[in-house]
Amino acid sequence: MLDKDRIEEESELRFKDQYYDFSSLTFKGIWWLPGNDEKVYGTLEITRGDETYLNLMGSFRNERDKEKHSDIILGLSSDGKKITLYRCIERYHSNSMHGFETSIYHIQVSFIGEHFSGPEDILFEKVKIRFPYLDEWINHNFYTGEFNESNEFILKYNMPPVMKFLVKNEFNLSIEFDIIRPQWFKMIREPYMKHMSFVILNFSFAKSFNEIIEIINHIQYFLSFAINRPITPIVLQGIVAKKEGEESIKELITVFNETKNIPIKIENILHFDMFFLFDEVSINFEEILNNWIEKGEILESVYDLYFSTIYQPGMRLRYKFLSRIYALEIYHRNRKRNYELDSYEHENRISEIMGNIPEKHKEWLRNKLLYSNEPTLRKRITELIEDNYFILKEVIEEKEKFIQKLIITRNYFVHYNEQLKNQSAKEVELSLLSGTQIE
Repeated sequence: MLDKDRIEEESELRFKDQYYDFSSLTFKGIWWLPGNDEKVYGTLEITRGDETYLNLMGSFRNERDKEKHSDIILGLSSDGKKITLYRCIERYHSNSMHGFETSIYHIQVSFIGEHFSGPEDILFEKVKIRFPYLDEWINHNFYTGEFNESNEFILKYNMPPVMKFLVKNEFNLSIEFDIIRPQWFKMIREPYMKHMSFVILNFSFAKSFNEIIEIINHIQYFLSFAINRPITPIVLQGIVAKKEGEESIKELITVFNETKNIPIKIENILHFDMFFLFDEVSINFEEILNNWIEKGEILESVYDLYFSTIYQPGMRLRYKFLSRIYALEIYHRNRKRNYELDSYEHENRISEIMGNIPEKHKEWLRNKLLYSNEPTLRKRITELIEDNYFILKEVIEEKEKFIQKLIITRNYFVHYNEQLKNQSAKEVELSLLSGTQIE
């Protein structure tokens, strides 16, 4: 049994069926550069887990003084779809004497459904994002079923209510739900419905695509932290408003961004594999999310360094360790006291030192003492561990030994001092220091 009225109510942001969990998409058509009428035949290949490529039976080289980069390429597919390709780089070009010219472009972003003349024209009022594992993280029971007295099995789909949150007093973020409708003619043996959760961003004023990607990055980092997996949007859909005469027309655009990072297969994930579920933060979710985004804007380098170790599972353990150490140093520099003496005392100390050395050495020493009032790495790490030891005591039994091993290992990897090699962490110990075992 379905909530028929709700299911049949067409949403302005309903995904096309072929885009729900696509594996590959092909668009054959004609392609051209903005402001140029010369068309080139070619095929756009969008492949999940791989790069997106435009294969051309020709080239744009003569049109842009042989430049290999183009912000925008426009296209019209054989079935009439308007397509805009953004951030395009020519990867291959051939001009055979006995054949014809061909070229291949790498495409970062594909917009299906509209033509944009330039990056400044790519503005969205509303965006819908499908993230992997969002259903598992929300962890609601969407289906119930039972036999009645007539031996009929009644299956009910319970559509959860929309959850709305205000972010930065600038836009609304909502978590909404949808299903792939049952195909009744296929339900003789195997009735099939698929529930999906989405994140919707609704803006008071249209935002540029680049601004929206920054917001989405904050959200996917949050989900990655919660779910303990690298999270990349599978597909986006957005609403753009454009003027046609005196009338404002809303167009539905599908966006595929950096398809190489989209997982080919969504693995099964259990609730205890995640750091926390939505239910555990649902009461204060708006406050938590706003705090996460606010801190992410201040500590952008910290977030990027940490999540680079999550999004690159093949990263060597030593580089994962160093990235996280750098992240801790930057975090401490931004959030804790970044000096040992107040500026007056430090200046007096420097003056006293400089007054007792030969003039010819002063410039050299002044450069050496430039950051001398900052805490050492040991002091930074010690303060961070002590501030959070009520949590870390479960995995760090002896603070002093742990800190000593961490500092020696960092110094060995950074300076490659052979005297530290035997004292530095190896394999399992390095895995513990970098936090891999804790994950």
